[in-house]
Order: sequence, then C-alpha cells, then structure tokens
Amino acid sequence: MKAFILILTTVISLSCSDDNNSLNTNIKFTEIAEGFLGGQGSEGIPKQNIVIENETDWNNLKTKMNTNVNTTESFSETAIDFSKFNIIAIFEEVKNSGEFHLSIDEIIKKPNNVFVKIKLESPSGPNVIDIITQPYYIAKIPKSDLPVIFQ
Repeated sequence: MKAFILILTTVISLSCSDDNNSLNTNIKFTEIAEGFLGGQGSEGIPKQNIVIENETDWNNLKTKMNTNVNTTESFSETAIDFSKFNIIAIFEEVKNSGEFHLSIDEIIKKPNNVFVKIKLESPSGPNVIDIITQPYYIAKIPKSDLPVIFQ
C-alpha cells in the first residue's frame, strides 16, 4: 500500500510540474540593433533595462542615442507599431574597452511575467581595444501587459 501511495504521489507531482512548464513559452524577438554608444557617457543614458511601450518614449530614446553620432541610422527598423509590439532596450555601463557585447539569450513568457535573459560578453586576450564605449542591445517583442523581469 505504501508503494502504491508513493507511486501515485510521484505521478501526480510529475504531471503537475509538466502542466506548469507547458505554460512557459519562448517568445520570438527581432533584433533591432546591437552596438556601442561612443560618446563616453555624454548621451546621458545610465546602465538600465527598459521596456518601451509607446512612440514618444521610443523617439526620446533615439534622440538621446543620436546625441553624438546618428546611431539609429544603422537600426534594422525605427518605425514600430506599438499596438502590436514593445521594445526591449538594454544598456550596460560605460566601459573602458570596445570589446563588450550585449545580447539576449532568450525571452520566456510565464503565466505572470516575461523573463528576459541577458548575456554580456566581456573582452579577453591581448588584443583588447582601449576605447570608451557603452554597449547596448535593442529588440522588438510582441505586445504584452505582463511585467518584464530582466536576468
């Protein structure tokens, strides 16, 4: 009887965890830009992870990014339909090397949140370029009202 209860409990717990995992969905995202701001921080953009949900905030960010150089001319797109999409913008702190790269490993939609897993690659080796830059990564995701958590 104890063995039967143990087996039944195991089966129930496994089926419950499978149900919870089935509620998690990988979200496809579109990279808009990955690169570096070269104004040594003069753009006034702190290290931050932000979700942009409207055109006004998007235009304000693009204006700041273009303070020293027309950075946004290399974006894959700048006209965003905010009724269908949000923008994820990730900015690292100002670095003393041009070799840092930001990216998104994955975005997972869970029942109560959207998780964005950020990847920062740091320079290595003797040929690291000594130049002050600020890495950034910008992506477009499907519109969601769920809170976004950056990891």
